[in-house]
Amino acid sequence: MKKYQILTALTFFLISNFVFGQVINPPDNNLFDSRTVHRIDVTIPADTMAWLLEPQNLYKDEYKRANFTFTDGNSGAKTIINDVGFRLRGNTSRQADKKSFKIQFDEYVAGQELGGADEINLKGSHNDPALLREALSYHVMDKMQIPAARTAHVELYINGDYRGLYVNVEHYDKRFLESRFGNKDGNLYKCYYGADLESGNNAYDDGLFELKTNKTENIRTKLEDLIDVLNFSPLGTFREDIMAILNVDGLMRYLAVEAIVGHWDGYSYNKNNYYLYFNSGTQKFEFIPYDPDNTFGIDWVGRDWANRNIYSFFRTGEDRPLVTRLLNIREFHIMYTEYVNQLVTTYFNDAYLFPKIDSLKTLIRPYVVSDTYYSLDYGFSMSDFDNSFTQALGGHVDYGLKPYISTRNSSASNQIDQVALFSEVYSQPDYLKIINDGNEVFVFGHQKIANKEFMLFNTAGQLVYEGYLKTYPQRINLKSGIYLISIPEIQVSNKLIMP
Repeated sequence: MKKYQILTALTFFLISNFVFGQVINPPDNNLFDSRTVHRIDVTIPADTMAWLLEPQNLYKDEYKRANFTFTDGNSGAKTIINDVGFRLRGNTSRQADKKSFKIQFDEYVAGQELGGADEINLKGSHNDPALLREALSYHVMDKMQIPAARTAHVELYINGDYRGLYVNVEHYDKRFLESRFGNKDGNLYKCYYGADLESGNNAYDDGLFELKTNKTENIRTKLEDLIDVLNFSPLGTFREDIMAILNVDGLMRYLAVEAIVGHWDGYSYNKNNYYLYFNSGTQKFEFIPYDPDNTFGIDWVGRDWANRNIYSFFRTGEDRPLVTRLLNIREFHIMYTEYVNQLVTTYFNDAYLFPKIDSLKTLIRPYVVSDTYYSLDYGFSMSDFDNSFTQALGGHVDYGLKPYISTRNSSASNQIDQVALFSEVYSQPDYLKIINDGNEVFVFGHQKIANKEFMLFNTAGQLVYEGYLKTYPQRINLKSGIYLISIPEIQVSNKLIMP
């Protein structure tokens, strides 16, 4: 209660309207237009298609030559691309009756692409009766400024046979890296089940960390360094060591979303489904989420994800140093708490998500009606589709979409560490935060003003603090009083009253 009273007693005089809106992911282009359903036609010899579906070939990542047609859901315009690579994709989904597919436009003809992509993933979403969970998860990640795939729904035809409604998911490759980070020459790793980053992980094990770029060089010393820091850096230097090699702010954003959407098949619980990219611009690793389809109440391991504690979402009893060691640092605990609070108050609540869900349901329902593959794996019917938005279906569908959102919002709101949340004494959205956590004061800024010079002056005009803003909290020493905040490069000055 004392912390909250401190907050309400503060007065701030903003004399600048300068704010920043960080854009991590590019806007949706036509290929990933979630407001319509495009049509994709694949034409492939019947015997070749039969070969792809033979049980002994399901896990062969061998492309077969096919022709491709993209029909714009808005204009009806057709784009024809011949000689593309076509194969199955996924892991357990390869055993499903509603298969998922990958299309490589430049597999046989160099330079072929569609909408700036040389590869797309068509996911059947056979586990999800609403066919929306993965798209919604990525949407929330995008709103939280996490580098993540764009998505859109498409209707898929193979040799004229309607194979059903699919989710077109953006591929993680050099184009993705360039668009998100402004560079593409660093190492990109796809991390598989078992990649918990504990000391036993071998950085050169492609079964854990599959190198997707710079394969010829195959130099993984930075990944080895990350594993070493996470497991062997002493407590006294761990904070500085991990910030020197990892984008901690980006990770905290992701961990907050992971816990809120219930992405148990990601890093924290199942040590699975993520990418790591060594950003050559910052010389730090970036965490990139992957495959968040088992979310929003889909469960295969017997857990209530809507009520699981946000501070122990990870699997207890197993090493998860990327979570456990970082959240034990008070600054990172505060940062994580801030992002959870941002989620439940802005992007993960009934008021924000329900209208979006209703709009998407109206958009895709006619395509589900005609999807004969929709019912093959779990017997889903159109009644199940309609009911899945408001109620549990049993089996692996523990929650309807909307009840999960309401329940998770309530449980997370009640679990939030109020001391961490109400330690904030100054905040301007997308700009600057100063937090007072009991005996210490921390300052951090938005990504867009990272590395900008930051100064504090007392009322006599004397400089009392000077440094450079980072996206993570930095300790500063301030006595009670009134201070002038100055960031000269962007011509911002504000008054701060410290209790």
